[in-house]
Amino acid sequence: MGVVAENADPARTVRAAVAAGLHVDDCIKLGSEWGEYAQEHRGQAGRRLLHFARLLRQPDRYGLDASGAGPTTSPWATASGTSTG
Repeated sequence: MGVVAENADPARTVRAAVAAGLHVDDCIKLGSEWGEYAQEHRGQAGRRLLHFARLLRQPDRYGLDASGAGPTTSPWATASGTSTG
């Protein structure tokens, strides 16, 4: 996709804004909520993606440890645990 990981670093973005003479009042971390909303209200995302997004946000709720290790760590895993993607 051509995404540069450093460009997604919030601290780097804030530093660049400050260097440009701007003042940052607040930094809001955007997670999966927007995708969940789209799925629930318009059906624009897959049900597996919805579940995986919630699993990422609250791994302990689904029996995973902080590293993500547990029953499956792939959104493309099947019930048998093998990858489909």
